[in-house]
Amino acid sequence: MPFVSRCSLFGSEAWIDVRDRAHVEAPDGWVVTSARKGGKIEVEEVGPAEPVRDNIVAFARAIRGQAAYPITTGQMIETAALLEAIVSSSKSGELVTL
Repeated sequence: MPFVSRCSLFGSEAWIDVRDRAHVEAPDGWVVTSARKGGKIEVEEVGPAEPVRDNIVAFARAIRGQAAYPITTGQMIETAALLEAIVSSSKSGELVTL
């Protein structure tokens, strides 16, 4: 099967769909399609990036004291809590308040 990479999120106020334009081994950017409640569908093309490399560079700069790491410890904890809430909600079918 040809390569396909896609991530879609749907909420009560908006949705977003992100698709790779090429295989991750030769990145060519993404097509981002989104819409807010009551709004028009928007399509944006985002150029290629190397997020793994960029993360390692940011981490190296942070441990050398050259720059702050772009994600705070609090944001990391909030991300983990959100993922746990998603799993819990999907199992129980109930809303989970954070």
